[in-house]
Amino acid sequence: MRGQYYIYIDISFYWSGYLDEQFIQLEELQDNYNPNFIEEVVTLFYRDSARFLISLDQALYANLIFYVCLKFKNILTSDQLNQLTFDFRGKRPLDFTKLDNLMHQFQSRSTSIGAKKVKTECTHFKNYCNAKNVEGCHNYHFALF
Repeated sequence: MRGQYYIYIDISFYWSGYLDEQFIQLEELQDNYNPNFIEEVVTLFYRDSARFLISLDQALYANLIFYVCLKFKNILTSDQLNQLTFDFRGKRPLDFTKLDNLMHQFQSRSTSIGAKKVKTECTHFKNYCNAKNVEGCHNYHFALF
């Protein structure tokens, strides 16, 4: 089956708080009939994660220019501010419900494979959404990357 090196990595990630018992239970499902089970599950998780992060980017991008302008409104002149926001007029404010739903889906997927650290980070982001904290959502989004 798996070598000592992989067992060490699993234990290391477990004790570091990146993985939880769910991942260990998934490993127990891997057998001779399905020797690549964990690899397939993790690969699907990474693919779903990439799609999720793209959706999150799209949900946040329309609001990002306004966030940047608010952060630098004391530095920018009115003309500069108008130039920056010209292409983004009419965009809606952040849809916190959509962001929260996206994060809930990602959190559920993370929980199902035992990605404890990701699940925890999703909870923090959801807290910003629930508080309708635009700055927190953008700052935390940048921290996720």
